[in-house]
Order: sequence, then structure tokens, then C-alpha cells
Amino acid sequence: MRAFGGDFGLSAARIKELLEQEIDLYRSLLGVRVVTKIYVCDDEPEILDMLHLTLEQEGFEVHSFSSAAEALDEIIKDPCEILITDIRMDGINGFELAERVREIIPDCRTIVVTGCLSREETCKCMEQGVYACVSKPFKIDQIVGLVSRAVRELEPLGH
Repeated sequence: MRAFGGDFGLSAARIKELLEQEIDLYRSLLGVRVVTKIYVCDDEPEILDMLHLTLEQEGFEVHSFSSAAEALDEIIKDPCEILITDIRMDGINGFELAERVREIIPDCRTIVVTGCLSREETCKCMEQGVYACVSKPFKIDQIVGLVSRAVRELEPLGH
């Protein structure tokens, strides 16, 4: 790559950027949808950091928010494919966030994580089309598995 970049005056970063654009073009031509953007919203910094780092290591583009209001502002500007949110937070709660996201991005997969999930909350999640509900404490593999399944479902015709 160095010789290639040197021959044309391109840096390694620019070559990488061009290759990624070409890959995206081929994927769009083939109808392959690539899920890269996951928003994580939780008011517990430890949970937020663990989810962010783990999903980033799995190759996803991850954005973290400590409040639902912050997440919602960003979702309006730059939609995501998958949202992972806590339910109980100050201000806008996870239910309200999930409801608003469903209005803005109907295909978004929302995974709810919470310390205590009552029957009423489970029903509310189902009514709002939440993809999955997970009780805290959870195993990180459980979240990674749900995200992987959501990614496969979002890809057209299993590509």
C-alpha cells in the first residue's frame, strides 16, 4: 500500500477511505444492508462503557448516551439501526425513547435492558414493538447474540 500511495500521492488513510467507499458502493448495488450503527443509552456509566467497548470490538459503530434526551437528539439527526436502552432513567425514560424511535425509524431494533422488569413493563415493551427485553445483571454474550440476530434479520434475503 505504501508504494501504491506513494505512486499516486495518497496517504494510507485516504486509500482506506476510498476502499471503504467502494465496498459500500458494491454492497448497495448488491442490495446488501450493512448494520454498523448502534446507539446505547444507559444512566449507569459501567453498563454504558461495557456495552460500548464490547460492541465496538465486535466491529460495530457504537455511540453512547447517558440520557434518553441526548440519544433522541442524535437519533433525529443521524438514525441508527439498533438501539439498546435502559428503562428507568431521569427525564425521558426508556419506554418513551423506544416509542419515539419507532416513530422515527420503524425498522430500528430496540433492545431494552433493565434492573427489574415487571409483567406490566414486559407487556408495554411488546406493545411498543421492542425487539428484546433483558434483565440486569446480564451476560454480555446475551447482548452480543441479540445484536447479531438483529443484524441478520435486517439484512435482506440473508445476504
